[in-house]
Amino acid sequence: MGQGWSFLINAGACCGVLIMLSALRPPPFVRPAGASTPKLSAGLHYINRTPEVAWTIALVAGLGLFGLNMPVILTAFADHEFRTGVGGYSLFNSLSAVGALAGALISARRREKLRLRALVGSLGALAVVIVLASLAPSIWVFGALLVLIGLSTLLFLTGANSLVQMTALPALRGRVMSVYLLVLLGGQALGGPSVGWLIDQVGARPAMMLCGTLLGLVALLAGLAMAHQARLTVRLDLHHHGHNLVRIVSH
Repeated sequence: MGQGWSFLINAGACCGVLIMLSALRPPPFVRPAGASTPKLSAGLHYINRTPEVAWTIALVAGLGLFGLNMPVILTAFADHEFRTGVGGYSLFNSLSAVGALAGALISARRREKLRLRALVGSLGALAVVIVLASLAPSIWVFGALLVLIGLSTLLFLTGANSLVQMTALPALRGRVMSVYLLVLLGGQALGGPSVGWLIDQVGARPAMMLCGTLLGLVALLAGLAMAHQARLTVRLDLHHHGHNLVRIVSH
């Protein structure tokens, strides 16, 4: 049948989504009297003042650069490592999609708000799985790890998206999410060509291992920095309360 049919089927699936979206009838939006549209700089200032949002966007940047380059890596594995061609590449993507679907179902059942520490842990777990996949001795082990990669990636992305949207103020949520998406998609746009060049230089397995290692390093450094920041906050609070107590006693 050729490869063109796959593009037609994909286009048909996208048309189905567009039809469902066009059938939605949301209530009309009425802007409150006197309300002004916040500038992008207001969103940037809010991100800078809100550690939960700032750290989440930083982690998302790491994922965009080092973790969302699977199409490039899987192409190299299918062509050069396992020599499975188009069929193998399709299989690899299908296995990743199975993991992503499982991650979406798990995320939909999540009731409690995801904490920032759990987000760091999930990014670190994804990094470990990527490193293990780069060492996979057979196509079956590699495929099983791809399912875990798809699962971990979607769990992290849904958690990060939810954390940012639930933390941001409603008036600034649009500006904050625009920065979030810019970092996510911009990191992916930079990471894909860079990983492709790296694969040409050192091969698919070392490139994938380096991506996983750098992603783990991002999670580790972010976790250490957040722990240090939390200790400083506690010390400042204790100093502030102690100073107030001395003033009260002296009076």
